[in-house]
Amino acid sequence: TGAVCVFLDITEQKHIQEELKKAKDYAVEASKLKEVFLANMSHEIRTPLNVIIGMIRELDRENLSPRQSDYIKHAKSSATHLLSILNNILDISKIEAGEFELHKRSFSLQSLVSDVESILKTKTEEKELAFHIEVQKEVPNIYIGDENRIRQVLINLLGNAIKFTEK
Repeated sequence: TGAVCVFLDITEQKHIQEELKKAKDYAVEASKLKEVFLANMSHEIRTPLNVIIGMIRELDRENLSPRQSDYIKHAKSSATHLLSILNNILDISKIEAGEFELHKRSFSLQSLVSDVESILKTKTEEKELAFHIEVQKEVPNIYIGDENRIRQVLINLLGNAIKFTEK
């Protein structure tokens, strides 16, 4: 009879496992802190933004010149878009938690396109670019989908096109 013994020093492995556990715990804590921060900041920004949107709505009820009405229209559209972006920031934490959902509602394509054009019009005017969006009459006006996501995609695509177009 006999025995064979093998001794293996696993001290280094244990140190690595401890470091990995610490790193994981730190990442989980950082993620929780990020979610809390985003929720707090979005609330802090959303509150005054809603006041701004309300003031714009009130100004829109006044007897304004056509030029002033156009300014109000652009301001309202941009403020609403900013609120949408803020909501998108909150969606990041929902996506990470696997709780994100697209909203399926009916919306007017013509209205959506008009909003996008209004939001981007100032940028094109500053760069002296010709800019007009047109939906052909054959295209149906009412669709079911996530209007805010579609608006965001169009603004991102067209915004980049405007940014990188010189003339």
